[in-house]
Amino acid sequence: MDYVAAYCLRGAAFDPRGAHKLLNCFLDDLGLRGLFEPGLPLLKRKCLELRLLLDARCPELSRRLCAQGVVLEMFAASWLQTLFVYVDVLATASLDRAWTVFLFERNWKVVHRLALAMLAIGSRSLSAILKLVTNPGKMSICRF
Repeated sequence: MDYVAAYCLRGAAFDPRGAHKLLNCFLDDLGLRGLFEPGLPLLKRKCLELRLLLDARCPELSRRLCAQGVVLEMFAASWLQTLFVYVDVLATASLDRAWTVFLFERNWKVVHRLALAMLAIGSRSLSAILKLVTNPGKMSICRF
């Protein structure tokens, strides 16, 4: 929660009252308190939703991840719990825009679409890495 609180403070131009209002909006008005409650009930549900969306929208990537024993929650949980603040996966302007749309829409579709877009963009690189892991003998050697 500290990353989210710090981002709220930055978004409120370092005004503690504004940051407190923004954080309360996230926790109470948008119902995100479940991301941080004991047992993480909302986080578990959102991770499941993202996994099901990945299965439906990017089935090949989902199968490859599963075949390699890569669990989506290993990295997606931090995206969802902090709304992409925890890791530097987005430029500040993109993160600001994502938060603005999420606050305006008040809907998790925004977060899930962003996560799926990031997975789709990274799928080529990820697929190439997974191919190397599964077939190390077929690695090509660069020739100069």
